[in-house]
Amino acid sequence: MKVRIVTLLLILLALAYTCWFYPKVWIAIFACMVPAFLIAMIHGERINIFSGRKLGLITAAKGNALALVGAFLVPGRVTEILKPWYFYKTRHLPMPAGVSVLVVERIFDVIAVTGLSVVAIYFIALPPSNLDSLISNLVLVVAIVLLLVLVLTLRFPILVERLIGRLPFESVRKFIQSTFLSFRENMAYGLGYWSILLTISVWAGSVGLYWLFLQYDGGVNLDFTQSLVVFLIGTLGITITITPGGLGTFEAAVTIILQQYGYDFEAALASAIGLRLVAFFPNAIIVSYVVLYEGIDFVRARREAEELGAGNDNP
Repeated sequence: MKVRIVTLLLILLALAYTCWFYPKVWIAIFACMVPAFLIAMIHGERINIFSGRKLGLITAAKGNALALVGAFLVPGRVTEILKPWYFYKTRHLPMPAGVSVLVVERIFDVIAVTGLSVVAIYFIALPPSNLDSLISNLVLVVAIVLLLVLVLTLRFPILVERLIGRLPFESVRKFIQSTFLSFRENMAYGLGYWSILLTISVWAGSVGLYWLFLQYDGGVNLDFTQSLVVFLIGTLGITITITPGGLGTFEAAVTIILQQYGYDFEAALASAIGLRLVAFFPNAIIVSYVVLYEGIDFVRARREAEELGAGNDNP
């Protein structure tokens, strides 16, 4: 309850700050709303494909919105489990299959972000920073680890199954085995040309959304490559955090990089908040429908999801 109250107060404070001191930020927010909804729907269709089209676009989009908005109410990324829970409740997709869809989605996301990072590091003039070598090495390590994971799971499944068979606790072992079997099936769906095209569209569209926002926010008009750098830094700020929804780390990361591009501190902070709201509003509208018409309570839903994940042994 305290976390939700604090989150609500921070959101209201952010709204007041941007409305009063930087009204142009709201012009940028409204300019991004339609494209943001479109990206949310494309993302939903991508998740639907990963499931073998067992979910439907709307259900997939609602499940994704629940996880994103729920992250503002619960520290860390544990609300990701709301996706497979929602898919189970609405489409009777078994929890292991739902978890495997989530894993496949995240693998494709990491591939996309790694690719964008490589482009930014080697083909774009980055602002001066002492972190250049650290970021380059981090991207290289992530790429190598991801490649090893894909090779092991796709080319040597028997080895992975043997490793799973050595895990303690039969219920955990069965759940992971079921998830791994579903994962291999879902990866096959994901390797289709249409899902790859949608993944490219989602991430390129997300960068484009940043570029569009930064043209209307009243600050320095950044070009597409500079917007890509801001997007990657903001994504890093959300990823390496334990705060609800990355509150604070995202805003700090984006504020710092915008200052490198010529924004003053106040304008950079207002734009960082605006970019946060661009991602939040479309999903909040979807979740409002789910909460009001389907009666979803985040805390109860998360508890049920954790219990279901722990006790569901069915493939």
